[in-house]
Amino acid sequence: MFLFKKYSLVCLVFFILACDNEQEQIKNENTKPSDDQPSTLIPDEVIYDIIHSMSSPIETANQLVKAKVPYKSEFLNAPENALNYNSEQKMALNLGILGADLGYVNMYHQKATSLLYMGAVKLLADGLKLGKFFDISTLKSLNKNSENIDTIIYYTNKSFEEINQYLKNQKRPEVSSEILLGGWLESLYLATKMYRLYPGKELKETIGQQKITLDNIYLIYSTYQNKKSFKELINNINDLKKIYDKINITYQYHPPTSKEVNGVLVVQDNSKNSIEITDQHILEISSLTEIIRNKMIEKE
Repeated sequence: MFLFKKYSLVCLVFFILACDNEQEQIKNENTKPSDDQPSTLIPDEVIYDIIHSMSSPIETANQLVKAKVPYKSEFLNAPENALNYNSEQKMALNLGILGADLGYVNMYHQKATSLLYMGAVKLLADGLKLGKFFDISTLKSLNKNSENIDTIIYYTNKSFEEINQYLKNQKRPEVSSEILLGGWLESLYLATKMYRLYPGKELKETIGQQKITLDNIYLIYSTYQNKKSFKELINNINDLKKIYDKINITYQYHPPTSKEVNGVLVVQDNSKNSIEITDQHILEISSLTEIIRNKMIEKE
């Protein structure tokens, strides 16, 4: 059902864009967009609706834990690399990447490493004038108690949600979009890396489901297609989408059933999603994702 809702959101956005573009064409039939003017205008409100509808990178990390995949620190972006990024775009992308890595190490209860990633995330957030949303003293206090791992995850997720709301109010959707892309790409990179070492059905489906997320990202970045600073990112998204377009996801509706459990009526959703993805698809996704991701984490 969650995938069906995401499909519905994509269809809604396409409908909005079709209406907006038709009106824009009537009003500006002979107007040529400037070099830095986006040719497909998606309202900020719609961009943030898409962002809020998307799953967090922590969900991918959770799938790795459920699949009993061992912890692999060598695949993460080193926290000290946070010192290597100076431009707004690099800082935003790597705030997303290191934020995803922070979620990953927390899911594996790596307390000492978690503190290092907290510091890296805080450093990049400060560079983007978003540091007020990360209270290191609070995180350190939570980190001391091993039973507080769920609280740490909740706190960091909440911090990123507050960042998006703040950026929305400040009319900085580009930064939100870059954080989103970095976090999503890092989680995809980790999932494909782990699958190649520890293949499994659930992890395979998790990678396939990212087609929906990529479609949403593609829509968001269509807004920036005439911005020079986004050209490389958009080319990367397009290349990745060409691979994911080979993967088929179908939604199969089956009527829900209900039964009484301990005196309470429980409704069971019987609908299913069918994902057609091969190991060759994953190999192609993994190889391209690694190239794109490694370019993102390069020192400026």
